Amino acid sequence: MTAYKDQFTQLLKSGDAKNVVLALEMAKGNPALQALVKEYHAIYTALYGEIEEVLVDHILELNQAVQFADNQDLRALPDRIGELNHLTEFYLARNQLQTLPASFGNLKQLCILALDNNVLETLPQNIGQLVCLNNVSLSRNQLTTLPESIGDLQSLRTFDLRDNRLAQLPQGFTKLIGLNSLDLSFNAFEKFPAEVAQLNRLSELYMNNNQLTQVSSNLNNLKRLQTLFLSHNKLSTFPETLLEMPQLRVIALDNNFISTLPSDIDKLGKLTGLLLSNNQLQTLPDGLANARGLRSLTLENNQLTQLPAFITQLRLTGLHLSKNHLTELPEGLEQLQELLILKISENEIRRGINAIWQLKTLRQLHMSGVGLIQLPEEIQNLTQLLQLSLGKNNLQELPEAISALKKLEYLDLRENPIAKLPDTILELKNLRKIVLNHTKVSSKDIKRLKLSLPKCNVIH
Repeated sequence: MTAYKDQFTQLLKSGDAKNVVLALEMAKGNPALQALVKEYHAIYTALYGEIEEVLVDHILELNQAVQFADNQDLRALPDRIGELNHLTEFYLARNQLQTLPASFGNLKQLCILALDNNVLETLPQNIGQLVCLNNVSLSRNQLTTLPESIGDLQSLRTFDLRDNRLAQLPQGFTKLIGLNSLDLSFNAFEKFPAEVAQLNRLSELYMNNNQLTQVSSNLNNLKRLQTLFLSHNKLSTFPETLLEMPQLRVIALDNNFISTLPSDIDKLGKLTGLLLSNNQLQTLPDGLANARGLRSLTLENNQLTQLPAFITQLRLTGLHLSKNHLTELPEGLEQLQELLILKISENEIRRGINAIWQLKTLRQLHMSGVGLIQLPEEIQNLTQLLQLSLGKNNLQELPEAISALKKLEYLDLRENPIAKLPDTILELKNLRKIVLNHTKVSSKDIKRLKLSLPKCNVIH
């Protein structure tokens, strides 16, 4: 009987319709086998909803190696979910799962598991049996702890634990030596988890939006780390240990309390992105001049009063300077001929503005609240612009040359004393949003704008 049952099970779980039909025939008149069919039917209905009868197509669907049960309002998985031991990918995101059944540990062929956006508070100890897992997503749950057995998942390469309630990691976490990407952002870490510093194959680490006051001095063990996010923490100094991590390409330290940068920051020879917005920086070190690979520099909402001349010698594609205390832009700004994004809003810029009109590669230009009283005809040089923010200035008119910005999709003119828009603005057929709050543009002109540019959202 055991051999007969094994043959039946093999046929029932086949991906071939003929085999499934044969299994159902075998079950007729055999209560034990019919019970197995009902159990299989129960798994399907638990995942995908009630059906009147077991159909071959439903069984074939359940026999697929990849199951998509996202957004099914699942409150629990059936106890016999482990019967699906052929699964290699299981997607269960956006449900209401609080726990996983013990049989979940039988899914030993699983490579990808997605459980994002559930209400899981714990994971079963036998999660460690899923030794083939290489990609696990558990973001936006309510996990406060992880089982010690998590360290047995040594095939794991990507582990997403974003937006949970974790404050520490189990010691077994150190065994996840194959991890390439780890996301612990939006958790409750007050102390940097020492276990992470032992995962020396990491190339991406996200620890942003925690409560960290310092970084482990052993972090420099992560010689392969290329991307490090420490934004939205409570760091008061730039972590010196980062200077000993030669592969770092992107460092995000925005929204901390950092007031100075190390003079030898140029040790980070491969740095391409440095995010430092919302800190307390007053100056930039000369060493930054040697960061020749730097492409994106974000310094918004600091206390900078001037920019060093070497900024114009970097090959920047993004320069974010809004909400500082700048009164002038450095001489030679027009040399930034690879610049795609320039943000200088809410600085009282008195000198250096004219160089902006020579930055012909710009895609985004944000200069709200800089005291601009006139937009020159040279704006026509910026033919690649997609976004242009000019709000909170003293503009009374726009030049007819605005029509040259054929690619423009977003135009912000709020809080300017503009009374009339030039007719040429109607030539901007790609415009999707224009903001005119607190301007003097007449309702007649606004109506004409809406009629001529029906795809444009006019905010007034």
